[in-house]
Amino acid sequence: MNRIGSVILIAATTLGLAAGASAQQKITVEVETKQTAQEQLKYAEALSMELGRARNDAEREVAVVRAAAAFGAVRKHWPDDAPAYIRSVLMEGDLFHRANAPENVVRLLEPLQEWIRGNANEPALLRRLATAYGTLSRTKEAEDVFERALQSKGGARHAEQAMLVHRAAAQFYSRGGRPRDAAVHYRHVMRDKRLREHLRADAALDVLSACIHANDRAAARADLAEITATVKQAMKAAAPETAASLERHLASLAAKVQ
Repeated sequence: MNRIGSVILIAATTLGLAAGASAQQKITVEVETKQTAQEQLKYAEALSMELGRARNDAEREVAVVRAAAAFGAVRKHWPDDAPAYIRSVLMEGDLFHRANAPENVVRLLEPLQEWIRGNANEPALLRRLATAYGTLSRTKEAEDVFERALQSKGGARHAEQAMLVHRAAAQFYSRGGRPRDAAVHYRHVMRDKRLREHLRADAALDVLSACIHANDRAAARADLAEITATVKQAMKAAAPETAASLERHLASLAAKVQ
């Protein structure tokens, strides 16, 4: 085994142990360095699964640190393997997200912003960073990064990447008590004809729900015909039980804006 080094974990932020605390816990771990980047990624991914099996906070901390160190080894030992490098960043970011560690997501992605710029995975990487900023109540930074993600060429090329950014932005605004802004992002998804119909239908229902939460019945009524048409189009291709569920959900929401 090769000692990769120590990883600093903020217990209060990473694992929600003591909200507001500033103490840092230094954990030194040993992880293996495999022969290839792909083997290292598989090993790191296997270590990340230990988070779900941890029985207490101490085991969770060690699981996160070990997996993060293993992902970091990909970038240390194979910096020129671009696909592996990107996957290691994405997967480590998701590890920290699962561990409720937004500060660690920021620590990972913030220094990489210039490298991220223009990358094919730019929307996915920026979405993770913006979401972490939002969780940390760094509202302006979250808004700026969401906007960069939406302007990315990657989103223009890949509809589902753009959809995920819009949905993450909508959830950010919903959590922040700004349902009107959330509705704007759901409308983008609803109107993106590149997307599968069930994805557009889900977004259409979310538009209506956001307008209701904003107590903006005028906007809800203005969108209702488009929302209804979008949902009914998805119902045509859906399984009977799914179609029935969509119809019930639409009827329930529509009744609130009449």
